[in-house]
Amino acid sequence: MGLNYKNLDEITRSHMLKELEVGGYYESPRLRDGNFIAWKNVLQEAAKSFNDIWLEHQIDEKSLLKSHETRHAAKGITTVKVPVNAAQSLAEGEFNRFYLRGICSRAISEGYEYLRIYRAKSVDSPRSESITKIGTLVKADILLEELRKNNFTDNALGLPAGPNSGLSAEIVFEK
Repeated sequence: MGLNYKNLDEITRSHMLKELEVGGYYESPRLRDGNFIAWKNVLQEAAKSFNDIWLEHQIDEKSLLKSHETRHAAKGITTVKVPVNAAQSLAEGEFNRFYLRGICSRAISEGYEYLRIYRAKSVDSPRSESITKIGTLVKADILLEELRKNNFTDNALGLPAGPNSGLSAEIVFEK
C-alpha cells in the first residue's frame, strides 16, 4: 500500500537526491552479499521518480535480499526465513527516511522551521507512543541532524525502537 508522502514533489525530490549524495545509506544485513551498489541505485531511482512501492518491487525483482538469515536464540544460533515483508519494511523505512531528510532540507532552505508529524500509513495496531506523536511539531534542523546520524526514522522521531510506525512528517508552511 505504501506511505502517503504529503510533500513529495519535484522540489522535495531534488532535496532527497542531495541528501542521498550526503550519504548515510542503511546497509541492511538482509542484503545479499554484493548487492549494496544495486540497492543504492534503486533507492536513488526511487527518490528521483518513484516511491516506496516501486522500490519494494525493485528489491524483490532484483532479488536484493537474502532468503534466510541467522538469529541468536536461547538454544543457540538458528537459520530462519527472512520475513515476507522484509522488502516492504526496507523500502518504506529508507524511502521515508530520505523523504524526511529531503523535506527537512527543503524546509530549512525555504525558511520554514517546523515539520508536523502525521500518520502516513494505516496500521492495524498503532503503538500508543506513535499515536501521541501525531500532530506534534519538530524542528527541521534538529530532525535532519538526527536522520543523518540514525538509520531508523522512528528513532529519529523520538519513538521507541521498532520499525513500521507508519509515521512521517510534512512541512508546516507558516513562518
